Amino acid sequence: MNLQRLILLTFLGACSVDDRPPDGPFHRDSAGIRIVDNPAEGADLRWRVSAQPLVDIGGSSADENDALFQVVSAARLSDGQLVVANGGTYELRYYDSQGAFLRTVGRRGGGPGEFQSLGWMRRLADDSLITYDLRQLRFSIFAKSGVFVRSFRLGTNDAVPWARVIGMYSDRSFLAQGFTNTEGVTPLGLQRYDAPLYHFAADGIFLADVGMFSGNDGYYKPFGTGGFSYFEAFFPRYTYRVAAGNYLYVAANDTYELRRYTPDGVLTGLVRREHTPIQVTADHLRHERDRRLEATRDDRRSAVASALDEMPTPQTFPAYHLVRADDQGNVWVQAYPIPPQTRARWAVFDSTGVLLGDVDLPVGLDPKHIGTDFILGVWHDVFDVEHVQLYNLFKGD
Repeated sequence: MNLQRLILLTFLGACSVDDRPPDGPFHRDSAGIRIVDNPAEGADLRWRVSAQPLVDIGGSSADENDALFQVVSAARLSDGQLVVANGGTYELRYYDSQGAFLRTVGRRGGGPGEFQSLGWMRRLADDSLITYDLRQLRFSIFAKSGVFVRSFRLGTNDAVPWARVIGMYSDRSFLAQGFTNTEGVTPLGLQRYDAPLYHFAADGIFLADVGMFSGNDGYYKPFGTGGFSYFEAFFPRYTYRVAAGNYLYVAANDTYELRRYTPDGVLTGLVRREHTPIQVTADHLRHERDRRLEATRDDRRSAVASALDEMPTPQTFPAYHLVRADDQGNVWVQAYPIPPQTRARWAVFDSTGVLLGDVDLPVGLDPKHIGTDFILGVWHDVFDVEHVQLYNLFKGD
């Protein structure tokens, strides 16, 4: 670690958030919002993961207990056990630290400990698990052993009739998203609609309407009488909404900027990193078009090909691809993987917005649980078969 960064980190550790040294990466705009500008290169800490996964659950040769379908989340418990929320079968699957199957918890249904739509799961501090059922608007808590403990409902009301839980803050309150706003019209062409965010207390009680935020690129074509078909845009612009520690991060990947809010929607800072846009070439478009058609059912291929031929094409790739949070409240941002890359670089920012380090992960690995020394994520192989993989994480110079 170089001397300049050592001095900076020493100051950061000794000062409060409002006492940052004036010569650091921090400055304020005219409204008093704290802005952190990080250079494209400059993370002194190069982190790395194990060359191969320590555990690999799933795959085409997996038996019934290991075959995965629509994994919505995964968690590692303090004793090394792994829990997979397998949405396609409405159950939680427990595995030991080596990936051997232990037991299944839950099933499809409306009773205690059952699911009608298993859409979200997180580990709590005591190794119990909390899940959210989208259709029932219901949380369920399971002990470390998998025994059902209790359930409670999300406190929706006339103004907020439905919400999808997408994150949890350090105080166990929840981040949720409401219906996408289509303004009462049939969407056509390339569109990006806003969606509301809400803050709910740890007991599910509604706390605040956080605000409306931009959504994701989508391409819409008319279908039938008054209907439409949806297609993902080429290299779409997304807006990520992530609860990390005590903050909400709203990150639209048009540019390399993350907007940091309080859980109730007060903007407190901007996190930026220097970024040079990468041009989209004809080869990139051809590769993407072929990839999508290969993954499309035969009966849908003609419709998808027609949409891809008509779809507008962006001049540059998005600034980044995924945004995730770890157990320490740090934010992980994946550089956009440009085909045919097989590794993708992730930047890790602390809660003040300072770049801590970069780490390379396999392209396609979506981290679901990042601890101090491990990454547990979902990865799809060349046959689009789901795997849950565990990697060691090594931090250091």
